[in-house]
Amino acid sequence: MRVYIAASFDSQVSSRILADAIDEEGHEIVSTWIHQTVENSNEDPENAGKFAMRDFHELRAADAVVVATDIPSSGGGLHVETGLALAWNKLVILYGPRTNVFHWLPEVTKAPSIQAIVDILATRFTRLAKTPDGRKRNTNSV
Repeated sequence: MRVYIAASFDSQVSSRILADAIDEEGHEIVSTWIHQTVENSNEDPENAGKFAMRDFHELRAADAVVVATDIPSSGGGLHVETGLALAWNKLVILYGPRTNVFHWLPEVTKAPSIQAIVDILATRFTRLAKTPDGRKRNTNSV
């Protein structure tokens, strides 16, 4: 399964930890912003547009979106990503406090821990196992 992490840019470190735990279970993390070295900024229109398009396409390609709200969003992008995920009928998993009215929708699954996120993903989607050369392959179908 392809998973997008939606979170505050300030939470890159904790988002990478979350992504690593999900990846270890054989899911593919499609959000590359967690490794980005240049901060998204509305003051840099050329790069902001590029980052927005990249994030949009990565989110669109995902099967599930983990919305991490442990660190408040200063720009609000994670709320836009949450709205898109809901509109596109993605599995939306909330990790952290409900910080937006849409987090109360029944389509949003609340996960109290990283292990809970992994468990939700495992019960909802095909898992991918890493082969010795690092590629991923299907191991089962749920």
